[in-house]
Amino acid sequence: MTFPVHKCKSCSSSDVIALDAGIRVRSPELDGLMKAVTLHVPNVVICLDCGLMQTNLAPAELALIGNLRVVGANPGNVHN
Repeated sequence: MTFPVHKCKSCSSSDVIALDAGIRVRSPELDGLMKAVTLHVPNVVICLDCGLMQTNLAPAELALIGNLRVVGANPGNVHN
């Protein structure tokens, strides 16, 4: 699977690279309740001029991030 990016969305540079990556995600609201989660994110595109990183999350990873928000929410700390 390729990520068809020819130019950076931020600076319009053509000097971009596509990589597979693992991204660690931790919610501050969940300190002590849950360890950080590592997501496998294929096709992360990084601009070598400005540093912009672009990717799309698979449905499973997106649901996991959504669950972190719901589990960590309380009446004084709801994220919309």
